[in-house]
Amino acid sequence: MNVTAQSPQTRIWYRRFLIGLALLGSAILFLATYRIGAGLGEDSAKYLSVAQSVADGNGFVDYSGEEFTLWPPLYPVIIAALHIASGIDVHTVGWLLNILIFGAIILPAGLLFERAFPDNLVLAGGATLLVASSAAIFTISANISTDPLFILLILGFLLTAGEWLRAQSSRYWVGLILITIAASLVRYAGISLVLAGSLLTFWNYRENLRRAAQQTAIFFGISFLPLVLWARLHNLPADGSLFGERTAAVPVDNLGITWNKISGWFAPEGFFALDIGWVVLFFLLLGVFLAIVRRELPRIRERFLSPFVLPSLLFFIVYLGVLIFQTSRHFRFIGLDRVHVVILPALVLLVFTMLDQITPKEARKLPPRVGQVPLTILLGIVLVFPLTNFAAHAFAIEKNGDAYYNIMNSAELANSELVEYLNDLEIKDEEVIYSNSEAAAWFYLRRPIGLLPHVADGEEPDWPTAGAGGYLIWFRGPLDYRESIARPDAALERGWLILLFESYQGDVYSLSR
Repeated sequence: MNVTAQSPQTRIWYRRFLIGLALLGSAILFLATYRIGAGLGEDSAKYLSVAQSVADGNGFVDYSGEEFTLWPPLYPVIIAALHIASGIDVHTVGWLLNILIFGAIILPAGLLFERAFPDNLVLAGGATLLVASSAAIFTISANISTDPLFILLILGFLLTAGEWLRAQSSRYWVGLILITIAASLVRYAGISLVLAGSLLTFWNYRENLRRAAQQTAIFFGISFLPLVLWARLHNLPADGSLFGERTAAVPVDNLGITWNKISGWFAPEGFFALDIGWVVLFFLLLGVFLAIVRRELPRIRERFLSPFVLPSLLFFIVYLGVLIFQTSRHFRFIGLDRVHVVILPALVLLVFTMLDQITPKEARKLPPRVGQVPLTILLGIVLVFPLTNFAAHAFAIEKNGDAYYNIMNSAELANSELVEYLNDLEIKDEEVIYSNSEAAAWFYLRRPIGLLPHVADGEEPDWPTAGAGGYLIWFRGPLDYRESIARPDAALERGWLILLFESYQGDVYSLSR
């Protein structure tokens, strides 16, 4: 990994490479999703329904009339604002927004790697390609999700933090605060940027402990305040909790889950599955590595504390703690990478920084063109799996939508007889819609959806209520996963429902009680 000075012309070509790669990324995402639009999961429908509610002036409530507390408000506010300004449907707005964001992610990633490796743009370009070819980032961008915007804000944070540490300009520090506020209002995990930014602030002023404590308190207080106000003034009165109800984390399980997901970005699923053998091998290799580079540790330490590497190191440590000690086991499934993949750019930067530092001295003395040949070959080998995995996901999404997140807007369901029937259904304003998947029912009807009662085993449901008028939409397949709600069988036996439509994808009933 030869370290050589890069000419201005080389940097110009590198910037053109970034712009071209960003445009190509957005174009591929558009082509993969243009037939049916963005994929939709239950969380996606909540975001869109809240955005529609905000645009209509009805506040932060979802399709069932429940208060929006599980997530911060910025993402639905952005979609609502774009919907109002353009008149475009909220689903289309979210789709186009994520297409633009996916391309935009590549630009700050490439600039961050350029700043981190100013004398080795081959290394910077390889790191950029690893982020751009991430199937996990591509997949979440193909669906309605806050994650692409969150990743973009994280990259903005890392880039701005590096500029601040290098230039010591207050405008970068203010920009860092604003980005942190925005990230925390997109995802509660944005608190990791509040903590990372506070640590960076203390580090920057560490020679004067009094000033360091003062500036850290200012950064923490200002960047955390908007989220505290949202939690205290909105969430707490709405449902009695600051950040919504969440399942407890299992740190030991989360450690293994995190390893398996990270290894799955660079090698086939299960290739590096965590077991005792891998743990022993890891620590053996770590011991050998430390023995080899022990004389180089001061130089390596200095490199990791440099302006454009230290922010990624602190963020990686803080967010890794969030993944291990706060993440629900709901995200344990392979393919469900949305909370983990945000760490990818920082991880790539740290790994490439270490590789750059342990390059043998002999290789550093080689002529530039000769020294970069083995590096280019190595990067090509590393990129084989990410690129082929990316292509496989792009073709699969174009065919029927993403298989992990998109359970409500697949090509099969969107073009089904059930959806055609729902589009032709004439529903009066006073009639109530019920469904075993409120999110899917809202998406296809764009009406408020009532909640089916939860029923214990052997209990007779008192549903529908007397005099109720409306419809029950019962989806089959992956949307029929809730076991504790009232099912239509008992109501049919009592004459409470009348079957209007039956199909492989689902049934439609009218309420007759």
